[in-house]
Amino acid sequence: MSVAIIFGGGVGARFSKSGTPKQFVELYGKPIIVYTLEHFSNNPHIEEIVIPCVAGWADFLKDLIERFNIRKRCHIISGGATSHESRLNALDYIKKNIPSTETVVMHDAVRPIITQDIITNVVKGATEHGAAASYVSLTETPAETDDFQKISTVHNRSSYIIVKAPQAFNFIEAYRLHINGKDLPEDALVDSCTLMSHYGKNIHLVETSYDNIKITTAKDYFIFKALVDASHYESIFGLP
Repeated sequence: MSVAIIFGGGVGARFSKSGTPKQFVELYGKPIIVYTLEHFSNNPHIEEIVIPCVAGWADFLKDLIERFNIRKRCHIISGGATSHESRLNALDYIKKNIPSTETVVMHDAVRPIITQDIITNVVKGATEHGAAASYVSLTETPAETDDFQKISTVHNRSSYIIVKAPQAFNFIEAYRLHINGKDLPEDALVDSCTLMSHYGKNIHLVETSYDNIKITTAKDYFIFKALVDASHYESIFGLP
């Protein structure tokens, strides 16, 4: 059994000062989180969805799930003060309420451009290897600096990737290591892939699209809009 955790606990301080968390901002009458939930609800490998939600918005999210006919069973829980705390809350909820879970898939509510193939391949990667993460290759040259005044080391970009979501893991192992890692330094808790790697877990890689953006700023929202518009016109005119 595969359960998706869709993180909707952020307040989006860098996105807007309107007071609306960015995951609930609408595009063409549909909130960003609904675009994301539809992809996971439509995937045959995902059986249930757990959503850590920002405080005060749970009832609103429940109404959205009903209004937009999200077909998979959704469990709305409290988000944490940090992303790691939200992950722990979700994993602990699954342990207590969906104990038959074998694979857990982690994704951001504000990553709405995702394909069925990527979800499926990440789930299969975790089933076969115990852990899987989506990625894209670098298109720029990575370098290090000690003081942000000069470059100390330049790296070959062919050896580096950008890790994204979705990420998927064997549930029992992920639950154990997230509990063990709760007191680790912040740089080891950036995401589950970072945490699992810290404990020596090999992560199977699944290539995703550069369109798989995380909406963090207002500019990202307009990139999202452009991608949705492009997809719409491609479907109308049969463009590749």
